[in-house]
Amino acid sequence: MRRKAEISLTTAEKHTKLNHSREEPASMKTVLCVAFLVVALCLVCEAVQVQEGDFSFSLDSVKVFQQLTDQQKPQTQNPRLAKTSYFSVCSNPTLPQEFVPLCMQKGATMSLARLASVNVDICEICAFAACTGC
Repeated sequence: MRRKAEISLTTAEKHTKLNHSREEPASMKTVLCVAFLVVALCLVCEAVQVQEGDFSFSLDSVKVFQQLTDQQKPQTQNPRLAKTSYFSVCSNPTLPQEFVPLCMQKGATMSLARLASVNVDICEICAFAACTGC
């Protein structure tokens, strides 16, 4: 009789171990699903691109560019010097590397001026034709 109790106890332990091993993959699936959703959300957040001619820039890079142009503009600027101030941003070491090919292109000042005037708030809600990836 005692032997049967030991055998049934051993069987109960086996069932308990089996139940725990079945729960682990379910929790692992949950962790993987959550991780996948977080990665997908991060990719979607960075998906908005601003088109300028043949070039495409991330919205965050355009924001950095606009901050740099705002910092370098004097409050009372001569309109004739506007082209020079946009081009001077190209020599700034904090400028995102995405802009280097544009800075090296002939006629870059007009493209840089257009990028400086992009309303990033409208890009964030995808209501501007130059912004893609929404």
